[in-house]
Amino acid sequence: MKSKYVYRFFRSSWGIYVGLTAELFPKADYSGKSIEVVPNIYLSIEAPNILSTEHDYLILGIKLTQHELQKQLKEQLPIVIRIMELEIALTDYQPEGLTYALVGWLEQEIGIIYHLPTPVFDKERNIYVFNFAKPITSDE
Repeated sequence: MKSKYVYRFFRSSWGIYVGLTAELFPKADYSGKSIEVVPNIYLSIEAPNILSTEHDYLILGIKLTQHELQKQLKEQLPIVIRIMELEIALTDYQPEGLTYALVGWLEQEIGIIYHLPTPVFDKERNIYVFNFAKPITSDE
């Protein structure tokens, strides 16, 4: 069943807002187009108006959480994560928010525990800096 997760992060006069609607399917029951991101975990991006460069941020969300996903879903693999809708506020958006929204959706729907580092606002450049290099996992 599809469900929605909203990622919001505001630490200045503007912030990041991404609403993501997705659902999980057994691969055997899914006939749409998908790519295998990591072994037995596929991604289907059906949301309109998403740039191909933004796909990488959704893929990153799966790659960062792959061990937790494979552990939590081992009896259900292979699976497809189907991204159906993305809702963004153009004034409050950076594509890195897609990664955080997908990880939040996975935590909400599957029950994985995965903590991404908190973004830092760079006042000089007027952007949020996301550090994906050192995620905090449930094993730490």
